[in-house]
Amino acid sequence: MKEYLLAAGVDVMYRFPAMLESHSLFLFEMPMDADPNVRITSLLYLTYLLTHDVLKPRGTLSDAALCMLNRKRSDGKEEDCSSDEREVTVLATELFREISRKEAVKQE
Repeated sequence: MKEYLLAAGVDVMYRFPAMLESHSLFLFEMPMDADPNVRITSLLYLTYLLTHDVLKPRGTLSDAALCMLNRKRSDGKEEDCSSDEREVTVLATELFREISRKEAVKQE
């Protein structure tokens, strides 16, 4: 259900970016959701919106940056990474790579 609401919110944001940019903080918080499918979907949408200048990167990208780290259990041991967790890590890394690439092109 969250994925569908996320997709609807992104569609509206893409259509009316100036009106909804102040309400876009929910999108920057979604990469830390408990459901790995929601994290994957939100990272894909963030990458698209940030690289197509619909959103501007802000300090709120810290939640996406945390997705690049391996999650630790409460006893301090690292969890065995599932394929979904690995995909989240790869997508978060790709998000920052794309932002970096886009900024490098702007500076040229």
